[in-house]
Amino acid sequence: LISATDYINAQQARWHIRQQILEALEEIDVLALPMMPVPAPRIDEATVQLGGSVVDIRNALTRYTGLFNLSGLPAISVPCGFTSQGLPVGMQLVARPLAEATLLRAAHAYEQVAGWWKRRPPLD
Repeated sequence: LISATDYINAQQARWHIRQQILEALEEIDVLALPMMPVPAPRIDEATVQLGGSVVDIRNALTRYTGLFNLSGLPAISVPCGFTSQGLPVGMQLVARPLAEATLLRAAHAYEQVAGWWKRRPPLD
């Protein structure tokens, strides 16, 4: 259960986070950011080493995306390479509210130029 005070405080924090991101998007159309702080984990991994700490894998995997889910801004993930171990790496693109068309055009343009979607990691 969440108290009314905690709910209002959370909504205010959400608004401030959204405003800060919108300020960053005032002079640019799309932000390009890492999708995750770690490479894609194995399906059986429950934790991961992150910044000298052991972190629950779900917390690590949503660390960079949660901010944009919270802000309600449109975001998309595109492949942007592989680690030296052959694990896929993703890039997150974020745009202003109601700029989904711009976001999709940017993602499509990057994918066509980079061509990462054509490659597959080796299966052992």
